[in-house]
Amino acid sequence: MAVLSELAFGVAHTLNNALTAIGGEASFLQSESKDPQVEEGCGVILQQVERCARLTHALLRRRALDADAARECELGRVLRDVEALLRDALPRRLELGVETSEEPALLPLRADDVETLVLLLVQRAAYRLRGAGTLAFSMPAADRADVLLELRVRPAQGAPPGPVPELHERLFHELLAAVGGSVRLAPAEAEHCVRVRLPRLP
Repeated sequence: MAVLSELAFGVAHTLNNALTAIGGEASFLQSESKDPQVEEGCGVILQQVERCARLTHALLRRRALDADAARECELGRVLRDVEALLRDALPRRLELGVETSEEPALLPLRADDVETLVLLLVQRAAYRLRGAGTLAFSMPAADRADVLLELRVRPAQGAPPGPVPELHERLFHELLAAVGGSVRLAPAEAEHCVRVRLPRLP
């Protein structure tokens, strides 16, 4: 887990530096150009740079705040906290829904580990949706020993699912094993449902 955390922090730091450089060059080109098409293109680039920068800045802030975080968290709160990050990370063609349980679901896990798992789960689903679609999180009732996190993936059209990159899939399953969770895929005609079972805090 420590290695994955360091990797995520390093990637966010590197991306932040690259985005700063890209934004500076695009802003300079936009101000110097007399071509309306170039100015419009630079405006689009700057909008996307700002969107990505918000994500990397949030990740860097979370890393600083979570350095001494306790090994327990509430799943519903994690989902609500990470929802804005997810909306920035997802392509615009995908809609996101998050429905949390009124009953607290306490986990014996660090909040940043659960956030990383949720982000990987969403990106995994986004890879499979080639066109537009909806990702809907919910927390179905489970037994006293476990907490269920459910993600329903609904394609807007009947396009076949796309492949998930091997490295991404391996990271997802390694992280899931590290936090003591398991995953089950329940395909249906119009959607598929991924259920992640996580240990509940005694």
